[in-house]
Amino acid sequence: MTISYLTCKELTSVTPAAAWATTANSPAVVATNLTPLAAEILHGNDRDLLSAVLTTFQPDLTVEQAQEIAAASLEQVFSAKAQITVAETNSALKIAELYHQPTMTDRDLAASLYLNLFAWQQRENNDQTEPVFLASDPTLLISLAHFLPGKARLIGFFAPEQIQGFQRQQLAAALDKPQVKLYQLEAPITAKALEMTVNKQHFQELAAANQEQLIVLDNCQFSLLLGQIFSLMKVSLAAEGTTAIATSTYDFSNVLAAYYAQQLGAPISSVTVALKQMTPLARFFENGEPALTSVAAVNLQRLVVALTEKASTELNAAEIASQLASFLTVKVVDAEAALPEIRRAQSQQQITVGPDAALALAAIAENEPESLVLAAVDPYLTPDVVLAGITNHPTDKRDFDAAQILRQVIAAPMPRMITHLKSQEIQEFPVFSHAQIADELAAWLDQ
Repeated sequence: MTISYLTCKELTSVTPAAAWATTANSPAVVATNLTPLAAEILHGNDRDLLSAVLTTFQPDLTVEQAQEIAAASLEQVFSAKAQITVAETNSALKIAELYHQPTMTDRDLAASLYLNLFAWQQRENNDQTEPVFLASDPTLLISLAHFLPGKARLIGFFAPEQIQGFQRQQLAAALDKPQVKLYQLEAPITAKALEMTVNKQHFQELAAANQEQLIVLDNCQFSLLLGQIFSLMKVSLAAEGTTAIATSTYDFSNVLAAYYAQQLGAPISSVTVALKQMTPLARFFENGEPALTSVAAVNLQRLVVALTEKASTELNAAEIASQLASFLTVKVVDAEAALPEIRRAQSQQQITVGPDAALALAAIAENEPESLVLAAVDPYLTPDVVLAGITNHPTDKRDFDAAQILRQVIAAPMPRMITHLKSQEIQEFPVFSHAQIADELAAWLDQ
């Protein structure tokens, strides 16, 4: 099988190297011509499955190189006690717990794979420059900081509205590494706007003088999708039988990963996606407002082209819903509707879910078909929300106090990450405007 990469607007063929270099600021590129992996791979070990995913999307990798990268990332992320699992319930539902990873989300495998793939690419090209990674997704930032190699630098941007639960402590902990710099912004900055800033001649010259390269990371890059594709293949195969996926999303990367996993042989029949009310994605599908983030727009465009096999020049909410109906159902859900689902999962199923999985449960609550619900975030990351949902009562407890009470309620051990964060000093991040980013960035790069 040889993968084909096509531009979404013209269906023009591009090389794998060019496809992997695309970002939210580039013309969207879709992967096509995927066929199911061999049965012995699908039902074999994790290393071989992950390496097969790698060589499918990056055919320049040899099998041996892919196996080496896969083994390294699996060892970095998982352990005998921490694995992706599928929790059975006494109903038709199953919960895929994707978050049993070091920083309590499913982004760790993506970050580890990306960094290991980047190191391989530098060795292949004899590239001696040192990378400076930039990102504006807090969850991805935290994962990148955890696995960041010593010779790389990481610059992160986040806004308070993007932070949930223990993530403020995790971001503070990331600063323990001297090569990490974080900026709190008045409002979120898109990956597209961030890339346009660092692509200015001044920054490129500054990086070249330092023998560095500036790399903006976002969740539409193929190298960051591979971990999700592997995880969804693993849990859907473990769930047995044809599987309908239910999930929440903020950029459609997990939905696109589910489609690619299906094409590679995962028994995924369809996806129901829950969009949190009043978010840009929800407004786009409810009112047709052109408020999509650049990453979500790219991933949606890829889905449209892949499922229709037709070029896509612009995104229309009504047309998307119709074009993707055979695979995707979109539902806008009030965040308050998630709280009863947290309580119901705990009381009826003895399973603890966080707000992301609860939102997906709310989306399928009316008919509750046989579904595999994706839980990408550890419930302990937002203990106050989970506690309020279980007890049906608002709580003024936050962070460690809420986590301690939650531990007593659900009788489940806290993740190791929270224990490590307990001694972390919480600092106040100064707030910057988007206009100040260029000067701050230049000053830090010039150190």
